[in-house]
Order: sequence, then structure tokens, then C-alpha cells
Amino acid sequence: MRRLSRLKVAVSVLLILGVITTVRGQMDGTASGTPDPTARILWAMVPFALVTLAMVRLTGARAYEAALTAVAVFLWGSSTLYTNDEMRLSYWVTPVFQTAVVALAILVLTLHRWWVRKFRGTARS
Repeated sequence: MRRLSRLKVAVSVLLILGVITTVRGQMDGTASGTPDPTARILWAMVPFALVTLAMVRLTGARAYEAALTAVAVFLWGSSTLYTNDEMRLSYWVTPVFQTAVVALAILVLTLHRWWVRKFRGTARS
């Protein structure tokens, strides 16, 4: 049986904490009367699903695991941004912001992985 690295365990724990914090924040929005709770909660889970898929897909290098750990810390930290502002925009804007940052990070990591694999055998001048 293959052991999980400590960074993957850390990412998993941070994602679980982030999901719990996000659901609690979105439930506060539901309690304050923000409309469409099902769509909000599902939309708020998208960045966590993306990081989970990236954790499965981007394996093999500690640098990728370290970068995904940083992204998981960002998700957990930004999950505390849900506030009951006057227009209740944070319940929609926070997941959009999280998804954009996560998608950009995964794009950069995927491009880096592709670049390294493509030019691995070429010598530097």
C-alpha cells in the first residue's frame, strides 16, 4: 500500500476545514434571507472540487504538492470572508473569487508540468 505524503494529508485536512467553514458561512447567508441557497452552496464547492481533482492529477513532484497546499490555505482563509453585508454580495463574490484564483493556480501548475515534460531532454545553453 502506497503511503500518502504529508503535504497531501495537509491539503486534505485544509480542504475539509475550508468546506466546513464555507458551508457554515453559506448557511449564515441562508439564515439572513439571501436567496437561492442550493445554487450558492453548490457554487461555493466548485473551488474545493477543483483542488481535489488537481491533487489527484498533479502527482509526482513535491513542488506541485506544496503549491496545492498554498492554494488550500488560501481557500480555507478566504472561506472566512462571508459577511452579512447590506447587499449580501459576499455570498456570491467569495466563491467566484476563490474559483478564479484556484483555476489560475491549476492552469499555471499544469502549464509548468507540460513545459517540463516537453523540454526535459533538451540541454541548456
